[in-house]
Amino acid sequence: MPLSPGDLLEDKYRIEAEMGRGAYGRVYRARDLALDRVVAIKELHKGQDDLGSAQFADFVRRFEREARVQARYNHPNIVHVYELLHPADDRLYLVMEYVDGGSLRDSLARRGPLPVEEAVRIMLDLLAGLTSTTRAASATTTRSSTPARATTRGPSSSTPAGPTSTSSAA
Repeated sequence: MPLSPGDLLEDKYRIEAEMGRGAYGRVYRARDLALDRVVAIKELHKGQDDLGSAQFADFVRRFEREARVQARYNHPNIVHVYELLHPADDRLYLVMEYVDGGSLRDSLARRGPLPVEEAVRIMLDLLAGLTSTTRAASATTTRSSTPARATTRGPSSSTPAGPTSTSSAA
């Protein structure tokens, strides 16, 4: 069952809103009650599909591995990972830095082509973040570095917070 606004997750996080969903999960905006900050929570769930145990177990292993790898990154253009929760056999939650803004993809769809100077600045920021990931974990491949996963800070900003390397299963 999906989380709803007002729900508590692990008595630590109060769900404020659903921000998006995919085939195997949702992303929520929540309040970290201990530190009084807004966080993003990415959920991976087995869902209604008849995923075999082995297939879902593989999703879980990838989700956990990518969460551990991303938690090692320390760069202003990479979303920070705070915690990985596994409260039930069919659900995992990744608690991350909340970036107030939208995806680069949404920004491009709304605004159209960017001026060259702005596009170059965004690309340099994204490359700086990606470069830090290759230094931190050269053996890890970031499969999900796409404009849909690159976020921009603030409603009118196009400065990327950077790509996340978490599983694209959600």
